[in-house]
Amino acid sequence: MLGKTQVLIMIVLLLTYFSFAGVALADTEVSGLISQDTIWDKEGSPYIVKGHILVDTGVILTITEGVDIKFDGEYYMQIKGKLLVKGLPNEHVNFSPSKGIKLNQTQIELKGNNNILEYCNFDSLSSGILLKGDYNLINCCNIKNSGHGVFIYQSDNNAIVNCNINNNTTNIMMYVSKYNKITNCNISNNKTTNDGSILLQQMSNYNQILYCNINDNPIGIKFGYDCDINTVNNNNIYNNSYNIKVDAKTTKTIDCTNNYWGLTDSSEISMKIYDFYDDFNLSKVNYEPYLFVPYGSDLVSSNYPGGTYNNSIIVELSVSTGSEIKYTLDGSDPAQSGILYTNPILIDKTLDLKAVSVKDDVCSDISTYSYVIESYGSVQGYVYGITNLSNIQVSLGEYISNTNQTGFYKFDNIPLGKYTLKANYTFCKCNPIDLTIINSEPMNQDLELIPGDFNGDNKIDLFDLMKLARNYGR
Repeated sequence: MLGKTQVLIMIVLLLTYFSFAGVALADTEVSGLISQDTIWDKEGSPYIVKGHILVDTGVILTITEGVDIKFDGEYYMQIKGKLLVKGLPNEHVNFSPSKGIKLNQTQIELKGNNNILEYCNFDSLSSGILLKGDYNLINCCNIKNSGHGVFIYQSDNNAIVNCNINNNTTNIMMYVSKYNKITNCNISNNKTTNDGSILLQQMSNYNQILYCNINDNPIGIKFGYDCDINTVNNNNIYNNSYNIKVDAKTTKTIDCTNNYWGLTDSSEISMKIYDFYDDFNLSKVNYEPYLFVPYGSDLVSSNYPGGTYNNSIIVELSVSTGSEIKYTLDGSDPAQSGILYTNPILIDKTLDLKAVSVKDDVCSDISTYSYVIESYGSVQGYVYGITNLSNIQVSLGEYISNTNQTGFYKFDNIPLGKYTLKANYTFCKCNPIDLTIINSEPMNQDLELIPGDFNGDNKIDLFDLMKLARNYGR
């Protein structure tokens, strides 16, 4: 038999356990019509959904931080009024099936406008979240293991922000929906092989996909019929079987510029985009310019990857973090001796460009771009000044050309650089011309031959005049 002291100790221990563990003494079963403003808080958690729930028009259901909602069967939550889910960064609101139950048709249906879902976890809800109203916000939520993670159906002006959406049959789907924005989300591991991790269908236009990571899917983004007026910018879209796939049969071009594709070669990027160039009935995808480092990285990106170019190039440097950029062109460490980047850089010779981003006196890793400039130009013109203009030798440095019957000469495929141009003909003087080939544009330069250089020193002097006089006297 326990003594009074032992009983008191057990009571204290039990109260302490329930206090710190946050264990509720009883579940709250919910179902049916909610016809007046209602709050679900931690005191009533977990809430066990035992039947369909309808939040009536004009009514607000508020769910506070730390609440668990568990579905005990194939039931939906339909919101004709308003749903305000107010989780916190360290206390999410959780939506999931009850233990041991596999759901096939359960979903959260937002038919009203201006619903807000923040800091929530949606797991294994079979049909996920259905948006049918407008101006809804889904912020900082984790949505996984469902059918449609988020299905935006004839619904406009919604925002999905800062969310992790993965391992769903289709992570995000839009149908006849406009002006929606998906921003700063991680979207991956879509389960359906023939649909996009983000799927736009049936005239879903004027939508924006910005600053997202879309990776490890069979198809990253798929544009269905007449879904060609959308914007996809500043995302990291990589490691998908197809990064972009188009079914839109129109003549418009889809804007997918300034994204990171996990590749730096344009032809390799194109191979992972299925569009007009695979089926001429489809829309084109414009993916250039593109990023050479992931968006959000502190590494410095260039508009030209390292490589060999046939002409001088103008290099523009950027960093998505908005930091300062320092660079060098002599192979030295930009963190130590870098020049502050303020304007585009002319690269007209072979060199290594090294750059770092700098923020609060902290430098990023060095980005190195090795450029080989193998540019070629051409020089052409006419030789004049004598009667017979055929087969006159013209020299451009070490290169030799001969004129045709009209005196025309031409040098092709000449490396960029400085040269001396001159025509060479017996008993004639030609003033040499110094010129610099700076690009592939043809240079035009005529050459004059002056008869009378008898000793071949390329000038008309006293010796030449005396020789001319003796010849004339004969």
